Amino acid sequence: MNRHERRAAKSSARAKGQAQTGNGIGDTVTQGIALINAGEYPQAEQIFRHLLKSAPDSVEAKHQLGTILARTGRAEEGIALLREATAAMPKESLYWSNLAAACYIAQDSKGAAEAARQAVALRPDYGLAWDNLGSALMDLGEFAEAIEAYRQAMRFGAGDLETQKRLSACYMGIEDYPSAVRVINSVLAGNAEDHEMLACLGSALIETKDFAGARDALAKAAAIAPDYFPTAYHYGRVLRLSGDRVAALRWLRRATSSEPRNPVAWRDLAEASLEEGDLENAKVAIERAFALEPNAVSIRALRDRIVPPVAPQQPVLDFSNIGPFIPIELDAPRLETLQANPAAPATEPGVVDLSILKIGN
Repeated sequence: MNRHERRAAKSSARAKGQAQTGNGIGDTVTQGIALINAGEYPQAEQIFRHLLKSAPDSVEAKHQLGTILARTGRAEEGIALLREATAAMPKESLYWSNLAAACYIAQDSKGAAEAARQAVALRPDYGLAWDNLGSALMDLGEFAEAIEAYRQAMRFGAGDLETQKRLSACYMGIEDYPSAVRVINSVLAGNAEDHEMLACLGSALIETKDFAGARDALAKAAAIAPDYFPTAYHYGRVLRLSGDRVAALRWLRRATSSEPRNPVAWRDLAEASLEEGDLENAKVAIERAFALEPNAVSIRALRDRIVPPVAPQQPVLDFSNIGPFIPIELDAPRLETLQANPAAPATEPGVVDLSILKIGN
């Protein structure tokens, strides 16, 4: 849950709680929400659990307790309570949006998207629900739909810095690099030292073939956080593309040190090493890449260039231990029989007829 969700939950829950003042539930809910907003989750959890014991049908108590559990590492338990709340009050968009957030925390992006769709269907101007929908869709790889959801979130006042960052990533996902550059620059206008966004800008500019701009952005990022993998990797890429191979090797090595399990970085390091004539290090790098991702076409192709496949060797027969061949002397009757009928098989005990064997070639 982000700060917008907490603020919305506070106002919504207070309104619901105050509507139930006949039995004091409203005051208890308000007290619990105050503790949530103060970050006192254990105390707030205790209050809402106690409330559910005395009023087991309190939908708002289930909702609030569900959000607490989701925020404190017990997302599955929280989701169960939030589903009870949405079942009891299916027209409450806030409950659906918070269910979406809880599913997202539990890495159930599909469930998050379904819940967020329910929320925006009930309340089309619900910016926070649109933001949750965008995040879920992005994680599902549905970038075009995620872009539209993020646009709606910003339209209805829920877009924040994180929304813009994720929007730029979605544009990268659909390979709309000019739009990605535009959004990234709008973020950097107010956060010029954001090294992560500087790295993203460099990556996007590489794709637009603006190598000079990419070098400038990545040099700034490297000055702030040189061991951040995207910075080191993309800086190595752009240096190589612009002809500075020695510096490119240095940054690609740094990238593999920062993220040693990234096969693409090892592949690029291998290729850069090969270009510099460093065959030994190229072999080491491509074998690392191959070990991490043996089915990648680009890695297999480069490996075949650097380490050509060895042709299978034909078996060599060694006759060195075989004694000299001794001709067989046939007695006169046997010799006469063979001369009279050369096709007749040998029947002499202990004599093997080699005429039936097929010699392979």
